[in-house]
Amino acid sequence: MINFPIGRAAYVEKRRARRFRCKAEVSCRVFDPRGENPWPAWVANVSATGICLLVQSRMEPGRIVTLQLLSDVEARFQRLLAEVRHAAICCPNNAWLHGLAFVRHLRDTELRDLI
Repeated sequence: MINFPIGRAAYVEKRRARRFRCKAEVSCRVFDPRGENPWPAWVANVSATGICLLVQSRMEPGRIVTLQLLSDVEARFQRLLAEVRHAAICCPNNAWLHGLAFVRHLRDTELRDLI
């Protein structure tokens, strides 16, 4: 693990899988099981075990959501279940940065479709 100092506290890097930037053509929508309208999301990075998303609304840690990842070039999409692990406001327009863990790890082919 890598420790990053942030003020007086320290942030402990817990990721175990290598993160990758997604293709520019990949878009994401977040579906809440409570039936709310899907939210558009921007993918900051992805790994076999999780994803980092920028979303206009805050999602509570522990919440399970369905992600629809669409590759415009191949016109293919993947639906994946993920658990929100953390949410931090940090970006312009009061957007929220979320770390999510996939319920099941991505297969190599699924990950390659995104990066």
